[in-house]
Amino acid sequence: MSSIKSIENLPNELVESIVDYAVECDRFSCEYHIQGPRKRQLMQIAFSCKKLCRAALKILWRNKFDGDFNLASLKLLLGCLSTETKQLLSIDDSTPAMPYDTFINSISLEKLFRYVDEWLEKQGNSQLEKRKEVARELLRLFKSNEEPLEKLRCVGFHENRVWVTNYQVILEPEFNQWIENIHILDIRGTFDFTDLVDTLVSMCTNISSVTFSFYCFGTTPFVKNITTALKLIEAQQALRVLSWSGIQGMQRNREDSAEENERAIYGNDPTEILANLVRHRFTLRELRLAHMDFTNIDLLGELALCQNLQLLTFEYCSNIRARAIEPMMNEAYASLEKIEIINCVDFQAMEDFARDRGVLQNNRDSSDDNSDMWS
Repeated sequence: MSSIKSIENLPNELVESIVDYAVECDRFSCEYHIQGPRKRQLMQIAFSCKKLCRAALKILWRNKFDGDFNLASLKLLLGCLSTETKQLLSIDDSTPAMPYDTFINSISLEKLFRYVDEWLEKQGNSQLEKRKEVARELLRLFKSNEEPLEKLRCVGFHENRVWVTNYQVILEPEFNQWIENIHILDIRGTFDFTDLVDTLVSMCTNISSVTFSFYCFGTTPFVKNITTALKLIEAQQALRVLSWSGIQGMQRNREDSAEENERAIYGNDPTEILANLVRHRFTLRELRLAHMDFTNIDLLGELALCQNLQLLTFEYCSNIRARAIEPMMNEAYASLEKIEIINCVDFQAMEDFARDRGVLQNNRDSSDDNSDMWS
């Protein structure tokens, strides 16, 4: 069943039944994350095709672990999809815009490793020692086919044991020179990234893109992880893109005002982060900051040394004056091509709005002549 000939002879009905099964397995996830029939359908297709990787791995690795993993086999599985499904996915071997190679490369390696890990565990303890061998062979597969490791992610949250146990495999000497893009995610706020980041600092010198997503609700590792992450930023001389999202949810009293509750969400002080960008002032091209409080921060002054910055993005940041920042930035940076201010939270503006609205409401209650103030 592991030969290419066997896969090539699989009937379309069998492969499509795998897709249907995958859709059913992920039905709740699809409905939970995205509403609407059309969007749900597209999400189901996306889940299905990622699950196809799992199906392919089961077929290919069922009887042996000799590293004979052939990319052509996965192409054959994709080729068994119905024409309608291929059209919805915009993949076809005859379509230059999205051939199978490109589509396969777009599938997250995180998912591939997770599926391998889950499957190996189901095979029994005798196969667990092969987990690292499979991880190595998958990386060799992508590299031997000159597939860029753009989707490589180092992930650490307690439901996902794959990267917590296996990231050292990926960071072995024969692989670290390939790593250019790292995404570190801690969705539970319970994972200590010290060892991981220390390894990245010591072994990987070609990292050009770093994404940190920290979500913490009163747990200790949050502050430690920020310090550790800054160490990685400082060490990467090739850094061109930095994305930073840190949500520190503090303990809140139900009797607190709505404004104080809102304020507590944006507790990530960007001072140290911005200060550490100075060493990358000649390399940094894109900076994305999310869930930060810019109170008492001279943003323009801190970023002034990043002279080659081309894209600056703020998402869910507090105390950013949306109307004032764009003209200042455009004036300060000749190279800055775009500023994105997404869902910016300006607490002062919110307070002014609330206060003005209260005054207007009182006036409206006392006199009908003030109705034009609402126009």
